Amino acid sequence: MTTPWSPSADPSILLFAPVPPGAGLTPGSISPLPAPTRREQAPDADHLVFGAGAEAHIARLIGPVAADQAVAAIVPLDAGATGRLAALERFTRWRGGAGNPARLTAQKRRRIGLMLRAVDARAAGASHRQLAQALFGTGRVAEDTWKTSSLRDTSLRLARDGAALVADGYRRLLTL
Repeated sequence: MTTPWSPSADPSILLFAPVPPGAGLTPGSISPLPAPTRREQAPDADHLVFGAGAEAHIARLIGPVAADQAVAAIVPLDAGATGRLAALERFTRWRGGAGNPARLTAQKRRRIGLMLRAVDARAAGASHRQLAQALFGTGRVAEDTWKTSSLRDTSLRLARDGAALVADGYRRLLTL
C-alpha cells in the first residue's frame, strides 16, 4: 500500500536520514530509532509509524536506513519549519518516555469547533448576531450594546477565521 503521507502537506511528518559522515558527532552518541509500530514501503521512501492513535508519530526515511543505524532529523527551513520542530520535540519527548503532549490543546480544539460552527451558520444565512446568540446564548448577547459588544467581535473573528480555515482546506489543521 502506498501511503499518502507527504511532508509538504503535513509538517508533523518527521524526516530522518542516516547521520552524514563528517557531521562532527561522536560515534555511538546517537541511538538508532526505536522499533516502529508499523512500516510501509513506498516507491519513493519508507514510512514508519511510532505509537498509535492520536499519539502516533509518522516518519519518512530519506535513503536506506538499517535498523541499528543512527539517524539525523532533517528540518527543511520552509513555511512548515516551526510545525516540524514541534513534531520533532513531541517525538523526542515520546521516545524519552516523557509523554506526548497533544498537538491541539483543549482550547484550540474548542475554538476550531466554534469556527466551523460559525462557517456553517453563516453559510445557512445566519447574521453575526444570530451566530453569537447560538454560540453564547441570547441572554449574554442582549446584555451589551451589539455594536460595541465583545461577543460581536468574537463572532466576527470566529466567522472570519473559520472561513479562512475552510478556504485553506483540512491541511491547515495539520499546522495548528
